[in-house]
Amino acid sequence: MERNEKKSAFEIVESYIKENTTLILATSRNDTPRATPLVYKYRNGNFLIVSEEGKKFENLNANKRVSFAIADKYTSFGTSKGLQGEGKANVITAKDEIFLNLAEEYGLKKSVIEENGLQNFLKIIEIIPSDFTYMDSTLGKGFRIILSRKDSGEGFDAIYHHLEEIDEITVERYYPEEITKENPILFIHGAFHGSWCYHHFQKFFARLGYNTYAVNWKGHYLSKPDKMLGKRSIIDAVEDCEKTAKKLFTKLPILVGHSMGALISLIFAERNETKLAVLLDGAPYRKIFLDAGLDKIMTREGIESNFEISDDYRFTLSKEKAAQNFFDENLTGKDEMERYLSLVQEESGTILVDVFTGKIEVNKERIKCPLYILGKTFSPTKHRLNEMKAKDLGAKDCKVFENMTHDMMLERDWQRYASIILNWIENETQC
Repeated sequence: MERNEKKSAFEIVESYIKENTTLILATSRNDTPRATPLVYKYRNGNFLIVSEEGKKFENLNANKRVSFAIADKYTSFGTSKGLQGEGKANVITAKDEIFLNLAEEYGLKKSVIEENGLQNFLKIIEIIPSDFTYMDSTLGKGFRIILSRKDSGEGFDAIYHHLEEIDEITVERYYPEEITKENPILFIHGAFHGSWCYHHFQKFFARLGYNTYAVNWKGHYLSKPDKMLGKRSIIDAVEDCEKTAKKLFTKLPILVGHSMGALISLIFAERNETKLAVLLDGAPYRKIFLDAGLDKIMTREGIESNFEISDDYRFTLSKEKAAQNFFDENLTGKDEMERYLSLVQEESGTILVDVFTGKIEVNKERIKCPLYILGKTFSPTKHRLNEMKAKDLGAKDCKVFENMTHDMMLERDWQRYASIILNWIENETQC
């Protein structure tokens, strides 16, 4: 992936905005959206639009939140460019003192307005963006620039996004304009998931100077489909992560693994030098499985009964069971939960049966990096598995919460957990 190193992220986005003249403005009231093509003038990070009265103004009177988009005409695959954004819109009328000044900035002279009585039916919309996402496929697969307005209201923070492809594995990368942290973070998803579950976390850490990557195991989300998915083992997933690290990293990685990804992180750390590992509500390895007595209540037949199983041993989790296992409408949000459920995919039956019948061994003596654990107080089987793992592994810290979903990184309060992880990482890397 190549990008213009001579221009800042903001300059690249601003150049694109200035090259164009028309945007689509989306407004909404009472769950009724409206999209309107409008000519704009760009000034100091904001947009000015002069328009006649219409339904968009009715919507704006009720709801100032807007989204907007600018797009080039599509010519061929790999050449598309576009921008989308969100923010608020102020409506300025002739009664406002700044109306004529803003109209002149737009290109309408005061004399023309007054001579033609335009002030009687024209209004000005000033869009103040909170964020932009600029997409440019000519700069690489999945290339985006994400600008977020700073808390001060002046200027924007910028991060980049693009996709790395390693054999049949696709890795999502989010990173800042200037990478200020030495060790990259490798996020490892769990069963039925993909890199989509880490978007909040990746953007959070990228804005703080970290170079972040989220791997998709082969056959998952953005990676290529795998005809042998049902037969893939946990070691196959570990090797996907090892290929990623070998190809992309020159410094020791920080691992953040969720659920099955936490177990993969432990095996990775056994086999590879690692800076530290954070385990998020991780699946049990054999010793914990036996110590908790799970061998007496979990059988292959019982596990298989929870899924639809294909002839090639792919397991599909029903929408209802996925919602119950991963999310909570109150903590995740109803609309967000529906979107995440649409991304939950089929999984390798081999991995699931091996893990949940206690076959996966972890040699803790070979793990030399610091370990940290974050998760729910109780597992679905009512065991305190996270605390058991912390004690067995000698984790440096373990924080558990009763009111937490399994997919805590997708909760509305995800920043609470990201901040805990950040504190652990910075304590280790700044020593």
